[in-house]
Amino acid sequence: MHDLHRVVAKPLGRSGDLFHGLRVLAVDGMLLAVPDSARNRETFGKSGSQRNPMGYPMARVLALAECSSHTVLDAAVGGWKDSERIVSDELHRHAGEGTLLLADRGLWGLARWHRLRDQGAHLLWRTERLKARRVEDVLPDRSYLARVEANKHSKAAGTVKAPPVVVRVIEYRLDDQPEMVRLITSLLDHEDYPASELAALYARR
Repeated sequence: MHDLHRVVAKPLGRSGDLFHGLRVLAVDGMLLAVPDSARNRETFGKSGSQRNPMGYPMARVLALAECSSHTVLDAAVGGWKDSERIVSDELHRHAGEGTLLLADRGLWGLARWHRLRDQGAHLLWRTERLKARRVEDVLPDRSYLARVEANKHSKAAGTVKAPPVVVRVIEYRLDDQPEMVRLITSLLDHEDYPASELAALYARR
C-alpha cells in the first residue's frame, strides 16, 4: 500500500493556488493508537516502562501534504519512541524546485535545512525562541536576518557539523497570546515575500 500510494499520489493544486509561484507543502506528525497485538507491540511499542507498558501500541505517523488541496503526498510510520525529525526524513522527495515547505518547531535541524535547500525547496518553519538570535540586519517590515550555527554542545560533537546559514526571522503574536510565534524562512527578500503574507500563509499549515 505504501509503494502504491507513492506511485499514485500527485499534487492536485491549481496554478492559482501557488504562493508567489511556489507550491505550498506542509509536514506534520501525530500519534495513532493501533490494535494491541504482539506484532504491533514489538513494532511500535507502548508508553510507560518495559515492565509496566500502558495503553495501546502507538504508531508515530508523519505526513507531507499539499496545503491548497489537502492531498497527502507521502507518509512515513515509526514507533512511538522514534524521533519526528528522523521519521520525517523519508518524506522529502516532493520538496524540490518550486516548492515551499512549512513545518513546526519539532522538525528543526540545521543539516536537514541544508539538505532541503540543496534540493531546491524553500522553507518556512516555526522555531524555538533561542534559535536564530544572531541578528545581522533588520528589514523594513520588522523581520530580520539572523545567522544560525550548529550547536557546539550537541551530542554530535566530534562529527562534521553543518555549516552556518543566514535565515529571515518573522515574529508575531496571535490574538494577544503571550507566546511569541517565531518563523524562520529561506525567503530573504522582504519586498517579494512580505512578513505579513508569510505569517498568514503559515496558518494554512
